[in-house]
Amino acid sequence: MDISVYSVECWASDCGSYWASGLGRRFHTDVKASFKKLKMHPFFPVRYDNVHYFLLNKSPYMVHYTIDEEIKIIIVRAVFGTSKDSRIWKARK
Repeated sequence: MDISVYSVECWASDCGSYWASGLGRRFHTDVKASFKKLKMHPFFPVRYDNVHYFLLNKSPYMVHYTIDEEIKIIIVRAVFGTSKDSRIWKARK
């Protein structure tokens, strides 16, 4: 399956300093590795409304995604911090 990123947002107040501290690079590496895993095994649990999720290995974030089985594509809806209020994610619909 292919992966399509639906939207990318920076939730950090200062993305530049986050990247410079090395955390951004580690996060990016973790996301890339997780996308490889997702391509091979896309059917993680459904959390709500046909939105699947899984936890990143080394970062406190969850990948939220849907699967279009007809055209064989995974659509990443969000990479969302586990400490965030889930109402923020639900309000994004």
